[in-house]
Amino acid sequence: MVDLRQQLIDKGWKQGVILDPSCIDTPPDRCIGCLVLTQTCDCINPCFDKEPHLELLPLIAVIGKPDKNFTNGRNPREIQFTIHDGTTELWVAAKIHDIRQIDRSTHEDLEFSANLSIASSLDSIIVWRVARYARTAFPDHFVNAFKRISEKFGKRIKYESRDQLIHSLLLSLQPFQDLEDEEEEEYEIQLLLMINPSVLGNVASVTILEKLSKELTKILQSIDCFDSPVCNILSLDQMNMMERENYHEFTHYDYLSFGEV
Repeated sequence: MVDLRQQLIDKGWKQGVILDPSCIDTPPDRCIGCLVLTQTCDCINPCFDKEPHLELLPLIAVIGKPDKNFTNGRNPREIQFTIHDGTTELWVAAKIHDIRQIDRSTHEDLEFSANLSIASSLDSIIVWRVARYARTAFPDHFVNAFKRISEKFGKRIKYESRDQLIHSLLLSLQPFQDLEDEEEEEYEIQLLLMINPSVLGNVASVTILEKLSKELTKILQSIDCFDSPVCNILSLDQMNMMERENYHEFTHYDYLSFGEV
């Protein structure tokens, strides 16, 4: 007799499969399926006491064009991405607060979506899900100060697609707390543009990045409570793990501390 684990494997249970919307009670409007976020090893665990639940992300069909504010996992509460409906690419939206849990023991009553599948987008969805808890919550005083320049900051990075040259942004912030005396205290800031080594091998790209680093430094210096901030360029292969601990992820600077958006 085939054991339960093998039955689950044979049926196709794994992270990233899409279930029919009927698997959850009162699905959101325009829900076309529910993406399984649970890791594959847990999906096929034969013990329901050890792994009792499946975590599902309801997928909502996007009407019209996708909203760039919700693509690439930039927004911590909502995301838009593509899945496949047979051979057709389809844009869907998902909200963090729509995530549901259902009993894994009901697996025999659950149906996979006939046509829907997800490919490379899955990794981005998992990163987005994890970021809900892993993303840095910056001090309110810093967030409020940065908001005054965030639009200008973003425009400089995205000007003529310069953001395509950047792997990620890292920020060193001291002190990492609200300022007790805003009139006398300041934040010491260092911003790093982390770049793939191959990009730094291109002279034209380096020239563009050097210009950008000077522009960002000037923008940061316009805030009174930022003490002599500087923006530098660094290759990914020039930072070790111990050095990385001195910096905070700043790539999604437009959604600091999850903000109000």
